[in-house]
Amino acid sequence: MKYRRLIFYVIIFFALGLAVGPLAIVLALIVPLIDYLISQYKARETYPDASSVPTHPLEVSALDAPSTEPSDTILVNPTRGSEPVGVILVYDDEGLFFYDGNVIHKADIVDVTFNNAATPYTPNDYQVVIATRNSACSRIRIPVGADSGWAMEVVAQIKKHL
Repeated sequence: MKYRRLIFYVIIFFALGLAVGPLAIVLALIVPLIDYLISQYKARETYPDASSVPTHPLEVSALDAPSTEPSDTILVNPTRGSEPVGVILVYDDEGLFFYDGNVIHKADIVDVTFNNAATPYTPNDYQVVIATRNSACSRIRIPVGADSGWAMEVVAQIKKHL
């Protein structure tokens, strides 16, 4: 509730005004102002000004993607298809997959499967799990949404390119 404090102060304002008189009304107007100033000061301490942190735009050369056109594109999440986490770029000639800035070599892939990563009593949340020989990243988890049929189709498309 965004306005919980405001509602609380309005109730206190009217209660004090009815019970005590005009001096309580003046005090009731000053207290919310002081509370606001204190909360703004604490927010500035907790979250420093973002403009003080220098930002550097991402350079295209920093990406490790091949410079050629992908031979295929696998849509892993239909709701995020225009984002890097929504597609896998397949490079059959180079023997690799490119997902969310990560290069996955086809020779390193041991198995591809999917599972439901949701906790009990929550909606389904399927993910494709790629097991690799790479010790730095032995499991790559790719969220695919709430449909098990879609997850199975994504696994089939990945296995088709192996």
